[in-house]
Amino acid sequence: MRNSRKSRESVKEMIVKLRAEIAELTAILTQQRISEEGAVCSFGATATGADYDWLGHRLYPNSIRYLGFKCPGCGAGVYTSKRPLPIGQGQLAIVASCFCVTHFTPAVDGRKFEPVTLVRWVGFVEQVTAMAEEETPNRASTA
Repeated sequence: MRNSRKSRESVKEMIVKLRAEIAELTAILTQQRISEEGAVCSFGATATGADYDWLGHRLYPNSIRYLGFKCPGCGAGVYTSKRPLPIGQGQLAIVASCFCVTHFTPAVDGRKFEPVTLVRWVGFVEQVTAMAEEETPNRASTA
């Protein structure tokens, strides 16, 4: 009987952790999107903070291009996908990434958007840093 009680408590703890992770992911996915010159885009911290984040896609060197500047936050070169990538719900987006920030702009009606510039990237880094300084749970600390 004791093992059953311990098992139930263990399962309850796992459910609490999973619910916290689901709430964190929901907050990220439902964050307010930003409009830049009529283009709606989203950005956030990369999954690991130690590598490029292509929103779950594996991109090879011939599928990305260097944007010509390094991120002021992590010092890594900023790269972008050459073609729009599927981001879910039938949407495609151009994705840009360094080690600390991922930015994507969904392609709407075949419009082409201005490439990400250093000035805009600095703004993304500042906002991601500000978001991280707010009290948001860290997945690594809950594991």
